[in-house]
Amino acid sequence: MSREFNYIVRLHGSNLDGTKLLPYALCDLQGVGIRVARTMIKRLGLDPNLRLGTLSDADIRKLEGILDDPASGGIPG
Repeated sequence: MSREFNYIVRLHGSNLDGTKLLPYALCDLQGVGIRVARTMIKRLGLDPNLRLGTLSDADIRKLEGILDDPASGGIPG
């Protein structure tokens, strides 16, 4: 199954670079550091070696959900 690569990914009200590795792309969001990004990725069961542009729409929605409510993903406040 071939998927289209997204060079720009809209996430949490920001346009992010789809060519970056997932943890580093999430760091471009306000208030998300590398440790928080890696924790979110691990809690969602995503591969940190993937590029943001390769994620499916379902994975993007999962990221959006944990960004909206980190406590739901088990991330302390």
